[in-house]
Amino acid sequence: MIFISLLRAGDPVLSYSSVWGTSAGDPISATAVDAKGDVYVAGATNQAIPLVSPLQPKLGTGNCAAETPHEVTPCPDVFLAKLDATGTKILYSTYLGDNGLDVFGGLAVDTQGNAYIAFTSYQPQLFAPAGPGGTARVRKVSPDGSALLYDQSLGTSTRAAGVAADASGDALVTGTSFGTAFPAVHAIQPQSLVKSMFVTTDGGSTWSAIQTGALQVNALAIPPGQSSIIYAATSSGLLKSVDGGATWTNLIASAVSATLVALDPKNPAIVYAVYAAPPVNGALPAAITLARSADAGATWTVISGGIP
Repeated sequence: MIFISLLRAGDPVLSYSSVWGTSAGDPISATAVDAKGDVYVAGATNQAIPLVSPLQPKLGTGNCAAETPHEVTPCPDVFLAKLDATGTKILYSTYLGDNGLDVFGGLAVDTQGNAYIAFTSYQPQLFAPAGPGGTARVRKVSPDGSALLYDQSLGTSTRAAGVAADASGDALVTGTSFGTAFPAVHAIQPQSLVKSMFVTTDGGSTWSAIQTGALQVNALAIPPGQSSIIYAATSSGLLKSVDGGATWTNLIASAVSATLVALDPKNPAIVYAVYAAPPVNGALPAAITLARSADAGATWTVISGGIP
């Protein structure tokens, strides 16, 4: 069990101490206090928590068993709870996660009592706390806990590390991103500086980086005589550039990563790709898919969706 204690300002007197949850699987990762003295707690858990007027009353359905898909271990979900100023009453408490694995990022409360929770959502089989595979999310909950005011995604291959709220109720979020889909707006640095691909134009004497936004490039394919067209199977999906790597387009929205790409030697408009698709209903392992495009990647037909 986790306990919450409140010390009175200016005097080392314990105002109250309260117990939260049922086991060590209910960690409180952050707390906040609003102008009325109400206390907010948040974290991530795969255990039952005391629920009061929940927006989301159940854990997600994701299976985060480490060894085999025949095991069932619920994935941790982020949670949020609000206690009154005396610590004796839970005003609301709820799960707020997805069906994947949630990693808590931060908690903030604005002057109106709206709560903001930031976290990173991973597909169960792709969970890697130091890796780029997650999606950063920010959710805003109304002061009485009755409404989810917004649910904002900040792109794939992105991790949320903290959140704050200003006097206008705007949320400020910080973290890391390796993704090409990060929604950069009025950006000081509009592109990721991750260097995972290089090109030489003098037989290997000198090299320059090409920005793909992906942490890892697994395979490349270039049509004969068309060096400005590049297909890249990456840790962020299957990408294509038609301008020598200056800009990139994600060809398969459902691909969380791609490992192979190949062109038909007689007709380079025919493209084959091997990629990982999200698991169905959180089941493991992920679906490894072989797909074919006959129009240079504009549309795709799945040849096999169940490769071991």
